[in-house]
Amino acid sequence: MPVVFWKVYDGKTIDPKTGRPEKRFVLRYYTLFHVSQCDGLEIDAATEETESTIDPIATCETIAVGYKNPPTVRHGGERAYYAHAGDVVGMPERSAFEGAAEYYSTLFHEFGHSTGAAHRLNRKGVATVNAFGSHEYSFEELVAECTAAFLCAEAGISAATIENQAAYVANWARKLKSESRWIIDAAAQASKAADMILGRNPNSAAQDETDESL
Repeated sequence: MPVVFWKVYDGKTIDPKTGRPEKRFVLRYYTLFHVSQCDGLEIDAATEETESTIDPIATCETIAVGYKNPPTVRHGGERAYYAHAGDVVGMPERSAFEGAAEYYSTLFHEFGHSTGAAHRLNRKGVATVNAFGSHEYSFEELVAECTAAFLCAEAGISAATIENQAAYVANWARKLKSESRWIIDAAAQASKAADMILGRNPNSAAQDETDESL
């Protein structure tokens, strides 16, 4: 079976139009054989290929089902994504994830993106097309991951996902060093996104405080 490895590197040559390093693409492929196709090797029962099973988490399913007028969720393929044009969330099969928490964390991240659609919260990083690595793209990734963190906390699975989420946010933070309020703004947008998915009125808490002051 052919196995393909590819990666994009920053080259040493600077693009005169952008002032950034030109991208260098590396592509290699290898031919691999399953152990059952090799002579003199035995398959260890403990390492035999088995399809992993992801058991649903009730609190997470409640959140997913409770999303009013949600995007269409389609399973299959090799990556997770949100397609604004068709209002579709694409997810790998559940068996592709290490565990249930990772599956739901990824689903909630893509749900976060979907709230930015023009007919929902109409965020600039979703409603308009932006280049990978641009300000709007980077900010939107932060919003989506913060939304996932809020929803994971709501579902009670933060302990299993917090380290990965922190690493993900830190990666995009490096692209927004010049923005002093990025985390505040991203968290504020994520709070609105989480409220929408959870079916809450984001202005209800503020209204309650106003009523109490009166």
